[in-house]
Amino acid sequence: MGCHYFYKTYIVPKKIYDLAISYIEEKNYEEALSVLIKLDRTKDVLELINLCKNSLKYEEALNFAESKKYREAIEILAELGDFKDSISILANYCLEADYLDAEDYVERGDYKNAILLFEGLEDYKDAKKRSLELSYQFGIHEFENENYVNAKYYLEKVSDNQDVAGILSECEQQLYLINLYSTAQNLIVEGNLYDALSYLNQLPSDFKDATEKIALCNKYKNVVGEWKCVGYDALDYRWITDERACKERDFIVKVDNDGNLFLANYEFDYKNLEYTGTTLKWESVFMPHTLNISTGILTYTFDLGGKDWTFKMSYVHSK
Repeated sequence: MGCHYFYKTYIVPKKIYDLAISYIEEKNYEEALSVLIKLDRTKDVLELINLCKNSLKYEEALNFAESKKYREAIEILAELGDFKDSISILANYCLEADYLDAEDYVERGDYKNAILLFEGLEDYKDAKKRSLELSYQFGIHEFENENYVNAKYYLEKVSDNQDVAGILSECEQQLYLINLYSTAQNLIVEGNLYDALSYLNQLPSDFKDATEKIALCNKYKNVVGEWKCVGYDALDYRWITDERACKERDFIVKVDNDGNLFLANYEFDYKNLEYTGTTLKWESVFMPHTLNISTGILTYTFDLGGKDWTFKMSYVHSK
């Protein structure tokens, strides 16, 4: 019984252990694992099991890379940490994966992301050359499509190219004109037509709808803006000039995107707004209102006790 116990306890495990070692030396890790799991989990056995599992993962990562499936390989190698040369291989695979992704973006016409990846790769393969080539191509494309901000951004990356200097200069000019136009548009929305004109008049006559915008501003510049009440008739025949009381009657004339006038911050509903060039007319609370643009006098008439009464309000135009 003693010999059988010795054989079972020491001889058999030793043979199994030696067999596992031979499999490992042959890099037959699957067979080695199938043998090792029959042994007690001693420290040495656990280390060998871990070695086999990591080696199988390592081989799987190499197989993925051989099939150009670098992202899958990267995911596995990241789990292996410093096993063998996983870290250095991982770094190379990351570079190659980004390079292939960049080429894929080019194929799909996504030059922005392609350029970003090639730039990040720096001196890897021909990444720097590819990023400059694509920056030039995409910059020209954006310029031809009048996307001057993008065109300038990408063409500045290849500013040493002799063909680019003139295009960059044109981008700067167009961006300057666009800024003038945008500023004028914002001023029109704000109701500041005089300042809007100062910007519009710097634009070429054929720039977008600058000519139409200039005509709009000239037409409405004397009426658009804030009209501040400085005095008004009271029903008891007093002339009220109290600043706080007058402020409640302030209103603003604005122009919408379609070139139509409207009243903003007006205390009542209104309709039939009409501008004649000298007067602004509308109906509110069933009463016709007429604002004389040159004098700033607003008159309105209403029926009181069977008799028409005409009242006046005095306004100052803030242009």
